[in-house]
Amino acid sequence: MYPQRYQELLDFLDSNPEYLHDLRVRLLSPELIALPEQFAQLVNIVAELSAEFRAFAEATNRRLAVLEDDVQVLKDDVQTLKTDVQTLKTDVQTLKDDVATLKGSDTERRARENILNIAKDELNLTRGRILLARGRDTAAQLLTAIDAAEQSGVITENEADNVLVADIIIRARRASDRQYVHGVFEVSRTVRLSDIQRARDRAATVAAATGEETIAAVIGEIIRPQQQAQADEMGVATLVPAMFQPEEPEGEPPEHSATSAD
Repeated sequence: MYPQRYQELLDFLDSNPEYLHDLRVRLLSPELIALPEQFAQLVNIVAELSAEFRAFAEATNRRLAVLEDDVQVLKDDVQTLKTDVQTLKTDVQTLKDDVATLKGSDTERRARENILNIAKDELNLTRGRILLARGRDTAAQLLTAIDAAEQSGVITENEADNVLVADIIIRARRASDRQYVHGVFEVSRTVRLSDIQRARDRAATVAAATGEETIAAVIGEIIRPQQQAQADEMGVATLVPAMFQPEEPEGEPPEHSATSAD
């Protein structure tokens, strides 16, 4: 139990609360006395910080939402750009293919139009006659020989069909021995193995059907060393006519030094 005087003090303070402050000043240090006020200030500061943080968080969320929208727009733009680039690549490839096709068609056209001169200049074949070429009627002489050979079993139906889609077939006289021979030509701007093989196979079919010697040849603007070796191995002539060869640049006229008389 509290001493009687202490209890009286408590009762007095309960009855006179205005004396509590004076008692606290005497009992507590200044730091402890200041704690309630400082705590209240801290509560206010925390409340202000909390409000500022909420405002900051809301503003950040709004900015993030805008940023997400911008990122999505950027993604869409990048995807559109990728699609456009792919379309451009496809268009460029199509253009390259079209240019290559045009160049190849031009090579074939020029070869057809000049085949007799090419045969004369490159193979020494004269008095030539075109038996088959695109855009021309196939000569009855060749058709008759092919049909007869097929019916007699000398060549197969596939071989007959294949030879009739050759690029060019001619019959001409070889100047060296005055013997008539056939020439089977496959034309391509850039000669490939498939061109060489077709020339060889179709020439063999013509030789079997006609009973005459047949020359297999490929005509092109570009014949790479590998294809040249393949053609040599298969016995196929490779022709790069002068019309397809790049023109030599005109050189500087020779300098003439003046000489003075003694």
